Amino acid sequence: MISTWAELSADRQRTVQKYLDDTAIGKEIASRAEGDLDFALWLIAVERACQRQFGVSFTDLADYNWRECHADEMSPQGALMEAVKDEGLV
Repeated sequence: MISTWAELSADRQRTVQKYLDDTAIGKEIASRAEGDLDFALWLIAVERACQRQFGVSFTDLADYNWRECHADEMSPQGALMEAVKDEGLV
């Protein structure tokens, strides 16, 4: 289950913020999240699942409406599978 930003400990918030500030993919996620840290956490989960399952970043997939999936309370894994299905990869 994905935590909300408010549910994270202060230490975990600092760790995630450092990832968003200091890594290329973190900066891309922060840009897409537009200040919505709950959405950023969700995108981090999408990124990790995509890397683990397909060996690529979610940013390597065609544009997909990730924000709508998040708003619809879709799981990161479920959204990823929909995105790769739409791309014809599975």
